[in-house]
Amino acid sequence: MSQSLSFDALHFFLLISTMSLINLLLFLSINSLAKASLILPSKPPLNQPKDITNLFVETPIRFSQKLDLNFSNTIAPNEDHNQSKISSSSPIPPQPPMPTTPNFCQRTIARTSCPNPQTVNPLDLRAYMGTWYQAISTARYKLTFQPGLICEQTNYTFLPSNFDGTTRIAATYSSSTILPRLEAATLTRFSQSTDRICTAAKNICQLTTPPYSGLRQNLRALWHSIPLLSSSHPSIAAELQRQIRRTFHLIRLVECSMDSLSTNVSQIQQAYGRISIGQGLPRENIRQLTEIMSGTLRVVRDVTYQIYSRDYIRRQIIDIAAKLAAEKPSLSRQISGSVLQIASEFGRIEASLAEMGYILTNLEVGSASLRGPTTFGKGYKAVWRGLGFQNQSAPGKLVMDFYGATSPYWIIGLEGNATEGYKAALVYSCTEGLNQRINENLFVFSRSRSGMVEEEIMARFMEIARLYEIDVDCNNPFVFTDQRGGSCGAP
Repeated sequence: MSQSLSFDALHFFLLISTMSLINLLLFLSINSLAKASLILPSKPPLNQPKDITNLFVETPIRFSQKLDLNFSNTIAPNEDHNQSKISSSSPIPPQPPMPTTPNFCQRTIARTSCPNPQTVNPLDLRAYMGTWYQAISTARYKLTFQPGLICEQTNYTFLPSNFDGTTRIAATYSSSTILPRLEAATLTRFSQSTDRICTAAKNICQLTTPPYSGLRQNLRALWHSIPLLSSSHPSIAAELQRQIRRTFHLIRLVECSMDSLSTNVSQIQQAYGRISIGQGLPRENIRQLTEIMSGTLRVVRDVTYQIYSRDYIRRQIIDIAAKLAAEKPSLSRQISGSVLQIASEFGRIEASLAEMGYILTNLEVGSASLRGPTTFGKGYKAVWRGLGFQNQSAPGKLVMDFYGATSPYWIIGLEGNATEGYKAALVYSCTEGLNQRINENLFVFSRSRSGMVEEEIMARFMEIARLYEIDVDCNNPFVFTDQRGGSCGAP
């Protein structure tokens, strides 16, 4: 009897062990398949760099300009072919070719603090009082604080001056919701994820764009090594120059990719904005959103694939350093150190791209669950009351306070006059956070109950935003506010 029990126990133990092993194998296989569907393409062989000109043919995302990025062509722009040959008699250019930096990276590097735009002066604050209807706002604010809201309007009334003479106004903000709270919270999370994509893109710009680019500094150090080799080792100098040019072309590709990516993320945010206010058919919005995300993910994967060619460039320059080790040991160490620093910087770019790919993949899957407006939760009306304080030296600069949360309220554009009445206003708000993080918001308000603003006025407002380099790209484009054709009612 005991032997039978021990045999049954042994049999049961073996059965459980076998089932556990099978489950483990199934888990590992499913996990590997999932990773295979999410990971970026495998690295190209190291014996030759991949031709990256096909990137501009296969992807539907349009770059701001087509570039000659074929590695077989190592001549810098606006440079004669004969001048690119290294010999003992030909001069070495004093600086490496500097590719044109696309707009997104230029704006990212230039913007380190909130701008200080000129506000409207003179301003008749009493004529500004009354009801203003929100026409458009930037996406970061809309999708973070106002997801699923329509009929957004604010009524301003004049108050007696404060004890210190400060001019005060009262503000009553009202809106209605058309999204359930869970759906609105989901939109906010998705919008914040796109913010992480733009942050990763800005980190890449810090690595590739002057004046903070370690890549360019190390490439300049390599470039300055060419005159030291042109007379004694012309063939080695020519090969070093060729690899430096290939690296510059690779940097240029990365910067153009960030320019295109920022445009695509803006389109994603605008699609979220349409879903938030119930504009268009939900199914069509989801389809367009998925297409944009798929194209953006393809751009990220393609540029990551091209960055793998840095391994080939690194090996070629390391071989050059090895050839110089005996005759020029100091120069050899300098070249080796620079190329290793360049490889490290490209590794950081690759890590940021991997983060973008991960976020986009999850957004592509999660966005399919969005349903848009439903009858549940529709019609809920919110009212917020606050105070505003005017800056005495700059009448167009106000500070708004809603339940202890203060923010700048700068009127930087105004259409109409105090006598006949103001009819449209451009309001700017900007705060600086940790790690030089800038939170910029831009609003267009209208006196019209429909929230409509004439095209000519909008064009002038947009010119003001461009003049002061206000951030309205990547994750912060303009999105519309739905006033239901003026049928929203009073706040």
